[in-house]
Amino acid sequence: MTAQRDLIPLNLCVLTVSDTRTLAEDSSGDYLVQSLTADGHRLADRQLLPDDRYRMRAVVSQWIADEGVDGILV
Repeated sequence: MTAQRDLIPLNLCVLTVSDTRTLAEDSSGDYLVQSLTADGHRLADRQLLPDDRYRMRAVVSQWIADEGVDGILV
């Protein structure tokens, strides 16, 4: 017996941490975005930040506080 489940689309954010890449060169971020949208989820936001804990903390904190965001992929 298999259970039929209806997809519940999630609003997901993608964060890439790199000191050398730009969004144009962010192939891993592109892969995550393509994968999540191909599976029926929605991209809520995408950021590429340098390895700076304070900037990362600020962005992730905003996403956590946003009731429209269901998850974060880093």
